[in-house]
Amino acid sequence: MGIVVLGAQWGDEGKGKIVDLLSRHFSIVARYQGGHNAGHTVYAGGSKFILRLIPSGILEPGVTCVIGNGVVVDPQALLAEVDELEASGVRAGDRLVVSDKAHVILPYHRELDLLSEARRGERRIGTTSRGIGPAYEDKAARRGIRIGDLANPSQLEDAVRHNVDARNRIIRENAMDFRAVIAELDAAWARIRPWVGDVSLFLAKARAELAAFGNGAAPGREQEWRAFARKIGEIIDRVRGADIDVNHHRLRLSGNEKIADGHVHGGVLVRAGDRRGHSCF
Repeated sequence: MGIVVLGAQWGDEGKGKIVDLLSRHFSIVARYQGGHNAGHTVYAGGSKFILRLIPSGILEPGVTCVIGNGVVVDPQALLAEVDELEASGVRAGDRLVVSDKAHVILPYHRELDLLSEARRGERRIGTTSRGIGPAYEDKAARRGIRIGDLANPSQLEDAVRHNVDARNRIIRENAMDFRAVIAELDAAWARIRPWVGDVSLFLAKARAELAAFGNGAAPGREQEWRAFARKIGEIIDRVRGADIDVNHHRLRLSGNEKIADGHVHGGVLVRAGDRRGHSCF
């Protein structure tokens, strides 16, 4: 069983707080879209936490947090957030699953974001200039780099070199060295690697465990089964609001992917008409 939490307007509706309240009833909280410009502020145990990339379910002990296929990940931002949480006494690293298909925000994305805003002048969008929009542009154009690519040094070097060369043709004042970008990614990969995996398989396995338990449930154990179903379910955490969905918002707003496709971007397999009443995304 699972639920989806999403905003129906501009964002900032308090979704992080809602996910935090619900997460004690679930074992998996999955974020499926957006980047690290979302600031979910949650108070827990008398402390204030601002979560920009990791789902707010991380504050609930025993919950596994998933960063899905549709998220764009700045490795440095992810590592900084993990370090902040662990410095505050919240175990994070060993409770994360990061999709190998999630795209990476790189230094040239941030520069291109700033340049794009500057060129718009009075028509500027007002982005956070963290490279999120340009990373999605690269993803849509099939030239983006995914988390899983960091495991293949030769392939990674070719892709980074190509994209940095393109950046240098646009920003000629100061050339970027692709080798510095590679070195930064290599250092980040050394820490991120244990968290990376196939999110689709991870979630499918959790659902299979649920189905197996349900099929073997004896008469009279329906209440126990329902409790298990809720515990192994997912909360799909949508970061932004429907009014800034690229399919619905006015074009001048900052670009992002579709908000209603949590099952797809999160890596959850679609299955309609489930006979046992499981949630179908």
